[in-house]
Amino acid sequence: MVEALVGMVILAISFIAFHNLFFDTGFKYIRRARDYAIAVNICERCLNSAKAKIFSLPKAMIPTELPPGETDLTPLIKSGDTFQQSLQCAEDIQDYEIKQKVVHYGARLFKISVEMNWSMIPQAPKNMRVCLSTYVTNPEYYQ
Repeated sequence: MVEALVGMVILAISFIAFHNLFFDTGFKYIRRARDYAIAVNICERCLNSAKAKIFSLPKAMIPTELPPGETDLTPLIKSGDTFQQSLQCAEDIQDYEIKQKVVHYGARLFKISVEMNWSMIPQAPKNMRVCLSTYVTNPEYYQ
């Protein structure tokens, strides 16, 4: 009899914990995690695009084609169909901006950073942020 009562108490406690996790508070955290994954995916695609641009240009053209500094990629994202399809899956990315920063460290070394800021409410301060960075070297065999 005592074992059955203890088992029922443990079952009730675990049910309450799972109910709170998945139904009351958990869904917004699951949506937020999915939105972060979508933002990381978008930033990664922008980062790979910049890396491909560096790899495809001749060595003499890199400083003029990819000027160091910050570039706003938001219009590119808003006009791209694949980016818009990704953003339609995000439930809480309402107002966003994406910036790319290229830092030139020498003849062949670059640091590329892509940062996405967004808010869950339109016209609110952008309090969510994802930033991806990588170092890229232009291969020596480019002439």
